[in-house]
Formats: sequence, structure tokens, C-alpha cells
Amino acid sequence: MATTSGSRTGDFCSVVVAGGYGINLLPLTVSDPKYLLSVGNYPLIYYSLRSLEDAGFCDTLLVTRGQWLQEIQEAVENLKMKIKCEYLVLPDHLFWIKPKLKCEDILVLSGDVYGDVEIKAMAATYRKRNASLCMYAQRHPEDMGYDLLECGVHPSSITKIPDDPNNICEYLAFDPKDDKLLLCEYDTDISETISIPRRLYRKHPDFKICHKVLDLHLYMLKRSVVNLITPQSLLDYKSDLVCYLLNKQFLEENKPVPPQLFENEEDTPFTPDSKYTCVQNADLYPSDELIRCFVHFSTGQSLCLRELKNIGDKSNPKSLEPVNMKETKDILVGTKTTFARDLLYKHTVIGKSCTIGNNCNIINSVILNNVTIEDG
Repeated sequence: MATTSGSRTGDFCSVVVAGGYGINLLPLTVSDPKYLLSVGNYPLIYYSLRSLEDAGFCDTLLVTRGQWLQEIQEAVENLKMKIKCEYLVLPDHLFWIKPKLKCEDILVLSGDVYGDVEIKAMAATYRKRNASLCMYAQRHPEDMGYDLLECGVHPSSITKIPDDPNNICEYLAFDPKDDKLLLCEYDTDISETISIPRRLYRKHPDFKICHKVLDLHLYMLKRSVVNLITPQSLLDYKSDLVCYLLNKQFLEENKPVPPQLFENEEDTPFTPDSKYTCVQNADLYPSDELIRCFVHFSTGQSLCLRELKNIGDKSNPKSLEPVNMKETKDILVGTKTTFARDLLYKHTVIGKSCTIGNNCNIINSVILNNVTIEDG
């Protein structure tokens, strides 16, 4: 499994999930999965793998659908990255991934994240809080901050949200004292109001609701939490597992706790490092809080986005130099495209699996996939 060097409390297993259909990106995803769409001259999934590689991961599990397996595998192998991928073809849920996870701590990352992810800083937050779940929240790229909605401390079930038709962010309720995550709502799931449970006011009277943050679908969670996944759990871990854990934080003391949290599986050894973590954080939280969810907010130096609809022109650098090309300006080239020598290209987009011959000058052109241009 994937590991990070210098881990004090044990290593992480990493999972890259590339199973979404990319409906919001139609018609771009009619013939290709969104994870292979070209962004900055690389397939989109490259940036998720590079983030893991930069954080020190040596290998990872890559979960995808059967119809995309060969394409994604070929694209990743052509990137010639140091990180090694073990490919898994799964049904529409994550239940069957549990036997592959041998580490105490799990990192789950979506395959459509573009940018620089602060994985090491997030891991520090995860360990410091002894969290059951830690979610990565990226500040809005417009102002690199987040808006706090006014919310009174008097118990109420409804909080009004601002009228923002261009809103593409999430609404997060958190405790400002320790960034404990209390509520997470998609903007697409709400219209004019957000329902606030009364028990949230009782346990966290000073909580805040922030807006203009993006959920990158990057999570760190305990292996004991993964045991809660059943065959009925959908692949969309955001809408199922995360919301389930947030609700479980408010279990009453007289209600039974899921027995999976107390399971000590034989393939998960109890190491001195994990013992150190339990002792170190024993006095931070009450003993009845068996599930603790936190949020890690990105810093000002970090810029990450999800899906091409949010990336836009930021994904196209002004100058790129693809392999085997002598002179290039404003070029985007698909995978498996080969070039001969003595070529000149400017302001051109070239598709995948193309062959370009000698003495060719291509300017202000768009070349589709599987095109062969003979010697000029």
C-alpha cells in the first residue's frame, strides 16, 4: 500500500477514485472519461497522482469502472511517474475495497483534482485532532478566503443563505475553536434555507457557517470508519459516508454505538506508534465522542480546483514544450501523439494518437484524434 515517509503515527493507504461519469462536462465526456481530458497538456488524473507523489507516496489504489480501465491504465503508464498504481474495477460502491486497506489511516482522493494539495499539512491536522474523518476545504480562488454567514446563538431550525446564482461552493458549519466539522451542504441541494439541528446549538453554541469554499473530495479517515461501509454504500462517499459520520457525531449517550468501531481486525496490528497517538490525544475530547470530524482549510499559497468546468482558462499555460518538438508556442497535445524532426507549430491543438511527419508547419489549427500527417 501507499505510504508516506516520516509518519509518526503509522502510514497511510491512499485511494484515488476515478468513477464519476462527468455529466456536468458533456459533451466532452461522451467518448472519453473526464479523468483523461487534457488539462495543461496532461490528463486530468495526472494532477491527483502528482499530489500523492509529491507528498511521498510510493503507490496507490486507483479505483475506476471497467469500461475505462484500459484507457486510464495506458494513460497513467505513459506518464512514467514514480508512483505505482494498483488498478481496481469495482461496482457502484466501496465495500469491496476494504480487504485492500491494511493501514490504520486511509486517504481518499478524487481523480479530478487540479492544483497543489497540501496533503502533509492536512495530515498534521488529522493527527493533531485524532480525527475519525478530516475533510480538505479549498478556499475560493476569487479571494482566497471564505465568507462567514451571520447566525444567531438562539436555537433555530432555519438559517437564511445569501442569494448567489453563480454559487458553486459548499456551506460548512464548524466550531472555530478547533475546526470541528458539524455540517456540510452542497449548494445544489439547498434553495433558500439551511436546516440547522437543535442539538448542534446545544453542543456547539458558537459555531460558524462558512461559504465560498470548495470540497476537493479529499478525505483522511480511520480504518474503523471504513468498517461502517456496507454493500449498500454508494461510490459517492461524499453524500453517503461523510454525511453519515457527521450525523453520528451527535449520538446521545444512551444510544448504542455501531459495533464496527470497536472491531480489532487481525490484519491491523496495534503498534507502539498508534498507542502513542491514543495517549497523546486522550485529554483533548470527551470519551463519549467516538466519531470526530474535522475540516482542514487550505492556506493562502494553495490553489486547487475540481473538474474542468471550474478550471477554465487557468488550465492552459501560455507556453508548453511537448516532447520531440523543437519550436512551440501555445500548444496542447494529446497522449500517444508522436512527432518527427524539423517541425514548427504555433497556436495549435493536437488530439490523441496522432502521427506528424517531417517538415510540417502547423499554425492556428485544431487536429482531431487519430490523425496522420505525412512528411511535408
